[in-house]
Amino acid sequence: MQKVLILGTGWAGYRCASDLDKSLFDVHVISPRNHFLFTPLLPSTAVGTLEFRAIQEPIRMIPDIHYYQAHVTSIDLRGSSITCVDAFSDGHRFRLEYDALIVASGSETNTFGVKGVSDNPYVFFLKQLQHSRSIRNRLIECFERASSPGVTSAVERQTLLTFVVVGGGPTSVEFAAELYDFLRKDVSRYYPELLDTVRVQLIEASGHILGSFDSGLVGYVESLFKSRRIEVISNTAVREVVANTALLSDGRQLPFGIMVWSTGVQQTPLINGISEIQKHRNGRLMVDAHLRVVSPDDGFAPSSAVFALGDCAADVDKPLPMLAQVRCDL
Repeated sequence: MQKVLILGTGWAGYRCASDLDKSLFDVHVISPRNHFLFTPLLPSTAVGTLEFRAIQEPIRMIPDIHYYQAHVTSIDLRGSSITCVDAFSDGHRFRLEYDALIVASGSETNTFGVKGVSDNPYVFFLKQLQHSRSIRNRLIECFERASSPGVTSAVERQTLLTFVVVGGGPTSVEFAAELYDFLRKDVSRYYPELLDTVRVQLIEASGHILGSFDSGLVGYVESLFKSRRIEVISNTAVREVVANTALLSDGRQLPFGIMVWSTGVQQTPLINGISEIQKHRNGRLMVDAHLRVVSPDDGFAPSSAVFALGDCAADVDKPLPMLAQVRCDL
């Protein structure tokens, strides 16, 4: 029986682990995330519209697989093995060999090198379940701090209740819309005295939000946001973040209580570290029509049993957007 390693528990990895015939393959799944996440509904959990359990499925619910909660640190294509470090504090290292390898390690949030974004306690990404939990906790903290009498000044209260969303893509727009519903339905009920102080601002570097969508839809959303007092700051980028203040490209300084950063994705260090596979211009692994990785003309040719799918892969002839909704006509 062939030993198959699947790296990742996202849309591609979870589906692959579910569909493989376990009577033919010995399936091993490696990922630091022990669940599949329905990412389109992630913004809803950040404000309490949905509970976290409603959008996740434990990976161990898939029968007859072996699961390791670990980070893959390197892939040895010549030796048909991978090196892992478990996701726990002791950082135990181990090595796994394979007969077939399926790389579905996804992507990570792109900060575009903006200083002060990574590891900032006031800045939150929105790609994993722990991000959503942290956003919800911080939102509640901001309102509780702002409602403390005699402790918070008017300026501090305004800063705490300024919520900044960076990026004009679907995730950012969805989060801003969910945040509005949270303000209208919950904050108006539990913190009515603070509602008029709240500011929601969405920053987009280009001229419009939802740049890849039809202009009619873009116009509708922008008009809707205006009526809901969600300020869209377009043609402006975040140049740097210093503590809880955003320094904008137009010279403005914008203090905030929470910043949600959702400006697209980039390849993970694992994928960036692979040199024996041909890559797309954005760093994704090139694959053929059967999802087999493609070797550079002058490089080492990996085994035909090495595959890539999902956000980390791009078809040679038809590279598709990094969206779970994309379907390929085969």
